[in-house]
Amino acid sequence: EDLFLSSSAEEAASITEEIVRRGYPSVFAGGGDGTVMDFLDQISRVAPERRPAVGILKLGTGNAMARMVSSGNVFADLKTFSATTPRDVFTLGLLEAEGRRFPFAGLGLDAEILNDYRMLKEAARSRIGKRIAQNVSGYFVAFFLRTFPRMVHRAVLNRHPQVRAVALDEPVLLVAPDGTELKRFRPGETFYEGKAISSFAGTVPYYGYGLKILPLAGTDPQRMHLRIAELSVFRALAALRHLWRGTYVGPGLHNYLAPSVRLEFDREMPFQIGGDAEGVRQSVELHMVPEAVRLLHLL
Repeated sequence: EDLFLSSSAEEAASITEEIVRRGYPSVFAGGGDGTVMDFLDQISRVAPERRPAVGILKLGTGNAMARMVSSGNVFADLKTFSATTPRDVFTLGLLEAEGRRFPFAGLGLDAEILNDYRMLKEAARSRIGKRIAQNVSGYFVAFFLRTFPRMVHRAVLNRHPQVRAVALDEPVLLVAPDGTELKRFRPGETFYEGKAISSFAGTVPYYGYGLKILPLAGTDPQRMHLRIAELSVFRALAALRHLWRGTYVGPGLHNYLAPSVRLEFDREMPFQIGGDAEGVRQSVELHMVPEAVRLLHLL
């Protein structure tokens, strides 16, 4: 019916206000993960009765959210939407931290790779280099050229990052890989303290390119899936296929379902929100916002 194009965060905010004012029942967000995350953040703050259902078009590089709603070819998706009734709409919770809402975030290895990938993209000059940097190959190149050597150096010096994870307002559940509850921690309790190469949290299972890093996300609508990884980089590489598919079962991964947590690190850690690098943090609080947005699932 209408097409809105934004070239800045300010324009995007104004467009969101106009969309809500006009009362569209459904809206598609298209762009990179950052564009989609920003729109979901803004639309989640609208009164529930005024929120449109949000479809996601696969127009970015990682497309973490697009996979979750079965998005593929843009034109085919729009034709399917136009021809199909009734709509398949479901609610999705978001995380909140530092005044922002988003479906996933991470501190540690994932954000470190993202920073290195960004540097690789900025340094790419040749046509081939730019093509590599625009797909999943770029992440592997960034990892093996920059991230991996630093991790090996830290391992040799035994300088692994340490994290303390604390339950905040409600109980945190330690769960098995299949989601079975193993132990319950009361508010104020430390539920994990030790080595952590990465701490992931989210309400969606996918990170991008089909990487199913949080397979229990969405199994409890009131809790995020928090996963703390202490496995070595060599074990992670050996199990990469299973980690990518979300089927890894073994030592080194601690799974929790949590409404709100505080993560405290012994050093500054790379931080990413929704696939966008956000600098470094030494402490972060994450809170669950249930039923924050309504998403369109394309059948």
